[in-house]
Amino acid sequence: MAQHHKSSLPEKQCVACGRPFQWRRRWARDWEHVKYCSERCRRSGPAPASTQHEPDMAATTMTPQRIRRSS
Repeated sequence: MAQHHKSSLPEKQCVACGRPFQWRRRWARDWEHVKYCSERCRRSGPAPASTQHEPDMAATTMTPQRIRRSS
């Protein structure tokens, strides 16, 4: 039996957390359809695309604004 090194295994990026994960034997028959690195990521689903490119909310709320009162 030939030895295989972990570095030679195929790798993908998790859709939910973005972390890279490597091929596992239990995924051998379905590797093309594997999207998540773990059951926890699968349950949480893919990360929303709208939050990835939004500006930092802390930076936008820290700017002082004057409140006008109508009299």
